[in-house]
Order: sequence, then structure tokens, then C-alpha cells
Amino acid sequence: MVMGDMEMRTDLLVAGGGPAGYSCAIMAASLGLDVTLVDTFSRPGGNYLHRHCIPAKILYRLVEGLEETRKLRQAGARGLEPGVDLDILAAYRKTVTDRLAERIEQQCRQQSVLVLTGRVFFESKTSARILDSDINRLRFGHAVIATGTRQKLLPPEFLADNSGILDPARALDCGRIPEKLLIAGGGHTGLELGTIYAGLGSEVTVIEQQYNLLPTLDRDMVAPLANSLKDQFAALILGGVIQEIDRTGTAFRVTWSSRDKTHVADYDCVINALGRQPNSDDLGLENCGVQVDEHGFIVTDQRQQTTSPTIFAAGDVTGGELLAHKGMQQAIVAAENICGRRSVFDAIAIPNTLHTLPQLSWCGLTQTMALCNDIPCDILKYPWDLADGPQVDGTRDGLTKLVVDPGSGRILGGAITGARAEFLINEIALATEMGALAEDLALTLHPQTGIARTISEAAKLFDG
Repeated sequence: MVMGDMEMRTDLLVAGGGPAGYSCAIMAASLGLDVTLVDTFSRPGGNYLHRHCIPAKILYRLVEGLEETRKLRQAGARGLEPGVDLDILAAYRKTVTDRLAERIEQQCRQQSVLVLTGRVFFESKTSARILDSDINRLRFGHAVIATGTRQKLLPPEFLADNSGILDPARALDCGRIPEKLLIAGGGHTGLELGTIYAGLGSEVTVIEQQYNLLPTLDRDMVAPLANSLKDQFAALILGGVIQEIDRTGTAFRVTWSSRDKTHVADYDCVINALGRQPNSDDLGLENCGVQVDEHGFIVTDQRQQTTSPTIFAAGDVTGGELLAHKGMQQAIVAAENICGRRSVFDAIAIPNTLHTLPQLSWCGLTQTMALCNDIPCDILKYPWDLADGPQVDGTRDGLTKLVVDPGSGRILGGAITGARAEFLINEIALATEMGALAEDLALTLHPQTGIARTISEAAKLFDG
């Protein structure tokens, strides 16, 4: 790497230090490139590690443990006094995030990846300014954009000032547990945050503008979750539209309408979970020929190449399902192509999980997708209350579903609603990617008292 007083040269510039960014940097460096990683955080990991996914998973595991304690008490356990110490929780979160950040830093050092703190602004297809950094310009052979997304602001027509509203990242700081909490948005983030705070003791109200909860997912898979959330939350309002939010000291007075009726209520805290937007503006993309779609997400092909021949993109900034594991694989594909290898991102069964109680996981083709696209399929469902394991665990309201090609019996996808679905869905994802048949899953032995047995029992239904 050639370095001047204010300018550097590198084979590969990676903009963004989240999972996609650091995965790309480490892979490209291992393949022989001179790599510079630039991120706004002082340590790699991005929002995923420092503000969003890992902090959320820590809180979710805590709430999941509290729920498990409740079930154990119902089964006769004594001496278990569930509670939350926020100071210990904060210290534990810092320990975990520091440990993970150090691991990424070590991998970068091992591969000689230079990590800079700053912000990338492209001047051309081969140069960029590095803002807020000691280095003001970097010339590169290739670049990968992995800048992720950020929370959308609440519309100004019902709230002039967003400063008092918590975004998901600030909500996950969990400095206090509000008594009454309103969450604007009943999508994935809103329901996950609602589950966390309800589990910690808050009286949670979720307002979702859609009349159906999670409308893109199968209705029969959502139903057990919806029933459970109605018990966990103080209110789950569908078809609700927030009209106004007024600050009254440290509290909020919220006016919303639902089914032609207007409601007013006071809350200690309001969380904005109305969706995310890509961090593609303020990058200077117009200077390097990188196109974005109507929502601002960067357009790429299967090689992760943008409309500029020297620039690739990976992760949430490219749109689609906003998942760390998807972005990491896209980043590896980008790195391999930049290094001269032929590689494409062609995953057909990307596991996705809603971390609620119960969990809802899915991958590949869903029944809803099949209906919308006129794709013929057989649907194999196995209710958990027919299996032994869920009866023992107290999780009998779950459901396992397989989507199967009616002619060949090939697994096309599936979904699971119930405890630990995030682990169970991987078997269906593997079967889908391998092109396995329902017969293959049916003949795979699972422990009699294990919940995974519901997968093989569902597969057996293909032959009646």
C-alpha cells in the first residue's frame, strides 16, 4: 500500500464495517488483495454488532429465559425467582460486543486489512474521499459498498420533532423499562421489540397500519403467533393509523384512528419501528455510475456487481430480505469475483426468523408465494400437539409446514411456528438447497421426544 500525507492507494476499498463489509474485506485479503475497510464506527461490526442484531438477541435470550422459568414453575420447579438487573445486563452486553469486535479485529489483522474510521464519498469509479478521517482521499482498483440501512423517521405530518422518539437501536439500550410503551409499526422489528419489552414487564401497545399481521407470510403460520401476542401485549391494533404525537413533559400523548374511531392515550415511551431505508445517499454514487432503484437500494447482478464496472455492493444496502447471513454470502461472492473467480449469489432457501414468543421461521417457497405466482405445490402440515416433544416442553401450539413439488416430491420450502424454530428451519433450508425429496426427510430418523420430528412427520404426509 502506497501512502502519502493525505492520499492512499489500495486494491479494494470496502465501505461499511458490518457483516457484509468485514466478510468481504477478510475474504478478499485472504485471496491476495490489498484491502482497506472504512466504517463510521470506531470498531468493526457495524449496526449489526453494536446497535441492532446482537443487542436484540441478548435481550431476546433474556426474555426467552424468563418465559422458560415460568414454564418450569408450572411444571413444579421452585426456588426460581425471575428478575432483571439492568446494570448487570448492560455489563454483559458490553462484554459480548467487545469480545465479538475483538474477534473481527483479530481476523482483519491476520489478513492485513487496514481499518479506517470515516465515511466514504465516491469522486469517480476509482477514487473516493474519506470524510472525518486523517486520510482525505483513497484511490482503488475496485470497491464494495456495504453501508447497510437506517431507520426511517416518523412522518412530519403528525410529529414535527423526532428527537424524543426512540429508534430500535436506542430502544435496545434498555436504560429503563417503561411502564407504558407504544410501538409504531407491527412488522418484524416492532413485534420483536414488543416481545422483548412485554417480557421485561412493560405494558406494550403495537399499532400496525395493515389490517393483516405480517401479510406476506402464510396465514396459518401467523395465527398461533398472533394469538400469543394478543396475550403478551396490552393491545395489538391492526388497521391503525397514528394521527398525532404530542410531547407532554417526559411522556407522549398519541392520537390514532382505527376502523373509523379515534383514540387517545398516554405513553411513557414511543418506539418508531416503521421500517428502514438504505444508506445509499451521500455516497456520491452519481459520480461513479452506480444506479439505485426507486427506494434507493443499490442495483446489482448475481455477481454483486453494480452498474459501474469497478464497484460491487452487498448486504442490506442492496435490498431484499435484510439479513446478516444473506449479506455475508453476497459479500463473499463480490470478493471472489473481484479476485477473478466466477461466483454468483443464487441461494433459493434463505432462512428467516421472527424472534417472538413463539418464533416464526421460513425459507424457500412459502404457500403464499406459491399462490401469488401460480406455482403448483402440495402443502404438508403437521400440528405440534400431535407430537410427543412439544407436549413435554409446553409448546404444543406450534405448526410445521413443508411446501413440496406435487410431481417429483422435491422440497421447495417450508415454515415453522413454535419454540426454537430458528434452529429447526435449517433442516428444511438444507433439504431445499440440496433438492431433497419429501421421502428423504420422511426416512430421516429424529428422536421421538424431539420437536424436529415434526419435520419428518410432515414429510410422511406426501404419500398419504
